[in-house]
Amino acid sequence: MACQESVGHLNELHKALSAKGVLIVGVAIGEEKDKKQIKKFSKKKIEYTVVWDQDNAKVEQYDPFPFPLAYVLDRENKILWKGAPASLTVEKLEEFLREP
Repeated sequence: MACQESVGHLNELHKALSAKGVLIVGVAIGEEKDKKQIKKFSKKKIEYTVVWDQDNAKVEQYDPFPFPLAYVLDRENKILWKGAPASLTVEKLEEFLREP
């Protein structure tokens, strides 16, 4: 349920910052049998990109536990911030945009 609750907040961040080049991406994980459930979940008004991590490569790379967990990555995929999606703000993201 926490993942579903974060959708609205992530939609707001997407709306506020997509024009500045910020890309919000949700990563869905699970077994092949879970795809239908994730597709149903995705039908909720998600306005940002959601990708399927079929082989759990991103899970292994970023260790996203506990769920939900948000990351801010730079263009080289270096982690700049990690935390609960609800604590990520437009102001915090704009700070990262100002950094060289």
